[in-house]
Amino acid sequence: METGGIAERFRDKTILITGATGFLGKLLVEKILRVQPEVRKLYLLVRAPDAIAAEERVLTEVVGNGLFDVLREQYGAGFHSFIKEKIYALPGDVTHENFGLESYDILQLSQKVDIIVNGAATTNFMERYDVALATNTTGVVHLCQFAKQCDNLKMVLHVSTDTWGYGDQRNDGSHKQLVYFQAYMILRYKVPLEMMRAANVLLGGIYTKNYYELNRGYNILMTVAKLYAPYVFFKGWFDDTNLRKLWKATAMDQNDDASIFNFDPKCINWSSYLVNTHIPAAIKYANNQKTKARSA
Repeated sequence: METGGIAERFRDKTILITGATGFLGKLLVEKILRVQPEVRKLYLLVRAPDAIAAEERVLTEVVGNGLFDVLREQYGAGFHSFIKEKIYALPGDVTHENFGLESYDILQLSQKVDIIVNGAATTNFMERYDVALATNTTGVVHLCQFAKQCDNLKMVLHVSTDTWGYGDQRNDGSHKQLVYFQAYMILRYKVPLEMMRAANVLLGGIYTKNYYELNRGYNILMTVAKLYAPYVFFKGWFDDTNLRKLWKATAMDQNDDASIFNFDPKCINWSSYLVNTHIPAAIKYANNQKTKARSA
């Protein structure tokens, strides 16, 4: 039985991580490298046609992220050498048996891996059925089949995309509230904007800049409103009892886990988070969605 804190459990371990280019995957990779630089190797399974493309994708989408600035500053000129030593980009796909790897490669990998973290999934709830099934279901089957081949496997962590909760029934009137809000915004802002556009044409375009700025603000606001609608009108509640128990147990340990893995929500400055992080990120996401819609 291993002793010591959480970080110590990763010392000299080889970890296979799927979904490393995703939101949670990046966080996990950076956190492991930061709290336990003595980890033996992180194998990151990414979709790519070959090893060169896989490495390029990891360097661009994972290591190149601003999230790694702390490590980049810590190691300075030796950062890239450290990354090259600790991370190996593995071209593959969980939707294929043996991740699409050659028999020799899958055998070598199975002899090295101590821990598997499966974070590969599609989080698009409007995804095509066959695509979602191949990634979120069949992909898990393939991963479990590989896990059975591993000689030294100590843990498999599956990050599920499925959540379940119960709130009020769907006919609680929340849809009507959103419809009323949209109607109000159209009458209060969109109609005057369209009148301004018509007047601008008659006046030779002297208000073109003003119109586009106001219209852009309106579109962003409506997009953000649609993003928040499910949460604003949500009538359920989230049970975090287990999380609080875990935090309490961690805080009572005689090691550094409480400071290294500080997930106590009481330490968050929510005002600062909303103003400096959450709202700017929501606006950026809304802008990206608009850009994708225009280019589609």
